[in-house]
Amino acid sequence: MLDHMSIEVLKLTPKRLEALHDLGIETIQDLLTYYPYRYEKIEEIPPEASKGKVIIEGEVVSAPKIFYRGKLSTMTFSFIYHTHTYQVTIFNRHFLRPHLTMGRRIVVIGTCEKGRIVASDIKLDSLASLQGIHPVYTTKNNLSQKVLSSIIANALSHYRQEIEELVPDQYIHKHRLISKAEAIQYIHFPDDEMSLKEALRYLKYEEFLIFQLTMQWKKQTLKKEVFKKKKNFDETKIKQFIHQLPFHLTPDQDTAIQEVLHDLKSDQTMYRLIQGDVGCGKTLVASIGLYACVLAGYQGALMAPTEILAHQHMLSLQKLFEHTPLRIALLTGHLSTKEKESIYQDLEQGCVDLVVGTHALIQDRVIFKNLGLVIADEQHRFGVEQRRLLKNKGKMVDFLLMSATPIPRTLALSMFGDMDVSTIKTMPQGRKPVMTKFFASRSMKPFLKELKDYLSHGGQCYVVCPLVEASEVMQQRDAYSIYEAMSRYFKGQYEVGWIHGKMSDELKEETMMRFKENQLQILVSTTTPI
Repeated sequence: MLDHMSIEVLKLTPKRLEALHDLGIETIQDLLTYYPYRYEKIEEIPPEASKGKVIIEGEVVSAPKIFYRGKLSTMTFSFIYHTHTYQVTIFNRHFLRPHLTMGRRIVVIGTCEKGRIVASDIKLDSLASLQGIHPVYTTKNNLSQKVLSSIIANALSHYRQEIEELVPDQYIHKHRLISKAEAIQYIHFPDDEMSLKEALRYLKYEEFLIFQLTMQWKKQTLKKEVFKKKKNFDETKIKQFIHQLPFHLTPDQDTAIQEVLHDLKSDQTMYRLIQGDVGCGKTLVASIGLYACVLAGYQGALMAPTEILAHQHMLSLQKLFEHTPLRIALLTGHLSTKEKESIYQDLEQGCVDLVVGTHALIQDRVIFKNLGLVIADEQHRFGVEQRRLLKNKGKMVDFLLMSATPIPRTLALSMFGDMDVSTIKTMPQGRKPVMTKFFASRSMKPFLKELKDYLSHGGQCYVVCPLVEASEVMQQRDAYSIYEAMSRYFKGQYEVGWIHGKMSDELKEETMMRFKENQLQILVSTTTPI
């Protein structure tokens, strides 16, 4: 097995062995799977035929001069290509000076401007022998590309026949893949662009196949090992509750509800993702899951990333369960100490059935009497550790994630391969269709006219930005600069406001109420305004 065969079998010099070890290459398998990070296509590109980039062969016509600045070096020399002489500059390649003798023919690769070439590389071989696609590896300790490539070629010549094929024959034939040995050969030494493309296609397929098999194995293992006490609840009450809703469930909602209820009744811990666009009814599905959990004698918790979202969920649950005896509480960081202590005590004594909150729910002080179901909304906004802390506040707690971020099925399998996924595609009757547009621009100009037309018909606009103010570190638009720009653009026509986490609670509440009552037509916000 190549993954157990040390690179010492190649009988390299101690210096080269050390250089490979520094790159994390210990075995023949490591060496053969040390892939290039990019490729360089070498073919003649004369100065007049390019937009700056050149690949040309010519003669050295002056002795190189080297200037040092600390450990950095700058080497310059004159070089003639056809009848034109160019001044060549290359950085940190002083070790090439002995080879750059007068009259020596070399290949210069770099950028040319006004008779000066800043070289990225210098090849000592002829252009005819170099033409083709060449891999470029990450190297260090003066291990050159040429030497590393020759070591890989040596390993392939001796051990290519021992490369293990991991993709089953049926998939090789079905997807018309080349063999793994060919893929390894072509990824390091492509004959042409097509052979490189086929090598990448095989290796990507193999990587995804191994990942999916690993995730499915993990999923099956969890199902075999993680058992919980089944949640027994009165399904008649669930049906009655759904029947009295003032609207009909969509087919996708109904399917998702049945999947959640099945998980709750199972003796295997639920780990499910519900995904669907804004307004598709994910929260209703989650709410019915919470209701079933309470009917089974457990408590439920819903964690939201912001206080605004937590308040919205609280109001929705109160309205949804107003005709039931469910006791619902809201726990956020802005409550008074007295209010928090009261909720802590009620949760621990079982006087609260459902609690909605922010990160405040994962504090050590929060103790549940019998937590049975945890729901995380906009799950990508919480770290793995945060979700784990809340889930661990009970024994074998069922876990449900919600996300409005559009995730294609194949990507969902990749990201959440160890989870069950419920997707809600159909929208409830009467809901406005969701339209998504992408503008490849750092400016808002491409859609300002369309926005102005929308506002003129009574619409409102909510702008979300990743930063409060401009940052030298992150090259992203900030809320304040967009607020100022939109205020200038819509001055005298529409009111623009902005909100962020550093504002006082009173000012945030006032701004949100003004937006709700359409006193503000445009609201600019950070991703976490509260």
